[in-house]
Amino acid sequence: MPVPGSTFTKASATALPHASGSVAGVHIARVLFHIAEWRSALAEIARVLAPGGRVCLSLGWPLYTGPLRELSNAFYDRASEAGLPRDDVRADISGPDQVAAALTDLGLVAEDPIEVSGTLSITPREVIADCVAVADRWRPAQDLGSLPTLGASVLADSPLPADTPVPQPRTVRYLVFRRR
Repeated sequence: MPVPGSTFTKASATALPHASGSVAGVHIARVLFHIAEWRSALAEIARVLAPGGRVCLSLGWPLYTGPLRELSNAFYDRASEAGLPRDDVRADISGPDQVAAALTDLGLVAEDPIEVSGTLSITPREVIADCVAVADRWRPAQDLGSLPTLGASVLADSPLPADTPVPQPRTVRYLVFRRR
């Protein structure tokens, strides 16, 4: 969805195609754990931020809780048993404090974090569809053609009614840092 006055860039996090000090803001959510060179990615963000520019960063949050998490785990377990393991987490991040320290070391100044909470209602069928559809959760070069069938079997084996929404509490916490 376009945001008036904004430009979105899809690029390598460790080699951003922007001039130093040219970007007013960077948003990065649920990605850093998947970047082995995460410190280099943060250095790139610091490099491209303009004076006064901000980065909002979230390490992520559990997508599902309770029975829906059990359902998604059952799907991933069954996929792994079928020879389709998920992609590994690549970064050696211990948590948000380590990321905040790295951003501070890069000369950025911490501001008040942003926290957003709410409840979403999600059906088991939507959970399985999400597990099947997101290709970047899987190791590269795997044939993912059997995932829909695996998903259907996990859904059929579940005691959860496939189309009954299950409330999922969510809290997203963003670290906010500003370039001086």
